[in-house]
Amino acid sequence: MPSRRGTYQGWQDDSTWSRGQAWAIYGFTMVHRYLTEQRFLDYTINTLSYFIDNLPDDNVPYADFDDPVDSDNPNDSSATAIVTSALFELFELTGEPSYLEKAQEFLPSLLLSSTYFDSSATDGWQTILRNSTAAWGDAAMGFVTADYFLLESIVRYKTMAPSIILRDEADASITNEQLSVQFS
Repeated sequence: MPSRRGTYQGWQDDSTWSRGQAWAIYGFTMVHRYLTEQRFLDYTINTLSYFIDNLPDDNVPYADFDDPVDSDNPNDSSATAIVTSALFELFELTGEPSYLEKAQEFLPSLLLSSTYFDSSATDGWQTILRNSTAAWGDAAMGFVTADYFLLESIVRYKTMAPSIILRDEADASITNEQLSVQFS
């Protein structure tokens, strides 16, 4: 039994840090991938439901789901990037189309938003995914982990069979040109 609960992440010791939820979703998904135990898939689904139910309209959660919405609780694009990659993996593991559809909804929320995506960040140190709160309370800060999971999501998306991803090509919201980020 723990003698004390505490964290340096999130708003309070007992609040719900959105990136922590994202790590849980991704982690349980990967454990299920290798152990194929139903309980890990169940943990994933329950945590994912909470995550999705608490998202704002742009699909990028505030850094803490329980903190009042203000400048001290910025959006955390890294959480959406992590969950997007997990959703693609969940689709491949289960064949459940709702995971693919949700991933296809989340990816453009990051890539097509000038608030979150900065394709001009090519000077060697900048991140391409902004507002990923590497430092609590610093809204514009990027985070290399956010970039990793964004790129992992793009790779997962591009390597899936087009006939699975694009059920109707006329409705496709992301083109290959939009997915291509050039670095010098």
